[in-house]
Amino acid sequence: MNNRIIVGMSGGIDSTVTALLLKERGYEVTGATLRMLGTDNDRECEYAAQIADSLGIKHIVADCSQTFRKNVMDRFALEYSQGKTPNPCIACNDRVKFPELFKLAEENGCDRVATGHYASIAAYTAIGRYTLKKAADQAKDQTYFLYRLSQYELSRLVLPLGELTKEQIRSYARERGLKNRDKPDSQDICFIRGRDYASFIRDEYAYESPPGRFVDCNGRTVGEHKGLINYTIGQRKGLGIALGAPMYVADKDRATNTVTLVPDDRLYSSELIAEDACFTAIERLDRPMKVGAKTRHTRAESPATVYPEADGRIRVVFDAPHRAIAPGQAVVMYTADMLLGGATIISGVNV
Repeated sequence: MNNRIIVGMSGGIDSTVTALLLKERGYEVTGATLRMLGTDNDRECEYAAQIADSLGIKHIVADCSQTFRKNVMDRFALEYSQGKTPNPCIACNDRVKFPELFKLAEENGCDRVATGHYASIAAYTAIGRYTLKKAADQAKDQTYFLYRLSQYELSRLVLPLGELTKEQIRSYARERGLKNRDKPDSQDICFIRGRDYASFIRDEYAYESPPGRFVDCNGRTVGEHKGLINYTIGQRKGLGIALGAPMYVADKDRATNTVTLVPDDRLYSSELIAEDACFTAIERLDRPMKVGAKTRHTRAESPATVYPEADGRIRVVFDAPHRAIAPGQAVVMYTADMLLGGATIISGVNV
């Protein structure tokens, strides 16, 4: 491989430090900013170009706004309107960000791609496979969002921040006088931009979610909801209904346009079914395996056993009941600090 590398640059501190670290290691770095939101991204693209210029590296911008809208925004709005809870960052990495970066690498004669994700590449030469290892900074680990990376992508991907903590990265940036050294991390989903999910879907897609019935676990009507898109699994606040005891959203059924409310102790599942499984550390799941499973990025792992099912589905059985499993989210599985793979949750199985 040659020493030319494409670095995905957003203008934030993580991608900036990634680019500078690689330049200091002797790579010929080209910063690439993906213009995902059309003209709404102009300021970010200009800022990233300024950062690249301050580092003394080439910078390019690629417009992928149509691909992003089709594969991320449209998909998010559709699935959320169907009562699911999709994860747009996983879809973006899988369908937009990494395909576009590797396309740019090929067009610019670069053999490698790098990003500022918090994870490390692990190569298992004995079995000829690559996977990811959790980041040294567990609070920043992003392997959950990367489980769909292909073997080709993993073989040519460089992740310099995997062995560093956030504080080490900020210290490095301060020592080198980087202009964005104190820039705060982005927290929102990029296309939401301060809105709630329901407002985004109404604003962008003129979709009105009709009111319907709140029901209890026995199907008895207990009130009226304001539309499925206004609720998420596990939600307690903002229901607009008083039932004499704390109640939580357990299910959203588009077919009947009902939202099921239950007390906290009815919010737990003993197992889940997931589809579209993708494995990195192994070629396929052909036997049950003990894993640590995460059903949301912000949740701790739960001990579980994963079983292969038909048609690319898996069944994850938890050692202890698991709270508020949301269809549409990802279940991502680990063995120790190694990423095993993940899948999209179809449903939980109540205790």
